[in-house]
Amino acid sequence: MAGYTFQQQLFESENTELRIILESVYRSFFPPGSVERVEYDQSREFQTGGRDVRITLKATQGKTYIQTIEEKIRSPRQSRYTDLCIEYLSNTERGTLGCICTSRADWLSYVRQPSGEVVVVILPMQLFKRWFMARLNNYPDLPTEPETTLRNGKTYASRCKVINWNDEHFNAFRNANGCFVTVVRRAWQ
Repeated sequence: MAGYTFQQQLFESENTELRIILESVYRSFFPPGSVERVEYDQSREFQTGGRDVRITLKATQGKTYIQTIEEKIRSPRQSRYTDLCIEYLSNTERGTLGCICTSRADWLSYVRQPSGEVVVVILPMQLFKRWFMARLNNYPDLPTEPETTLRNGKTYASRCKVINWNDEHFNAFRNANGCFVTVVRRAWQ
């Protein structure tokens, strides 16, 4: 997608309405009343581990529990796509592994934004990673390699696999692992 920089993608993902919706979804994902705090951590150390959100769960027996979420937010510009686009190679030139291979998050939050809605699927990251990597060759590559443009103007290409939202194997994984799916209507568009 020419002319669509990483900074533009980041800006879209930081949309105030989207952040409010996602925080509400994350709070409803965990047992009622258990979420103490939802934090969006932009630190390099946290982000390098493929984590975007830190959820602090209320202490039980004196111990606080932390859960982490990696967010993959599909732009409203891509609302016509009804699939998951999973990056397995981040930089084709350097051979850098993609987020599905490197993430240390507990959960993957895959967000689609069709017209007037926010669709969120929350998957157990490490189970999904193993499932996906075992089936890597079963899914087609994205027809064109997405290019990311950095602040310095340099670009690099990534490789992604496309999993249809209604794929029977993906749905079997979702059903077997208690994945969470919710659709939220936007207040304004």
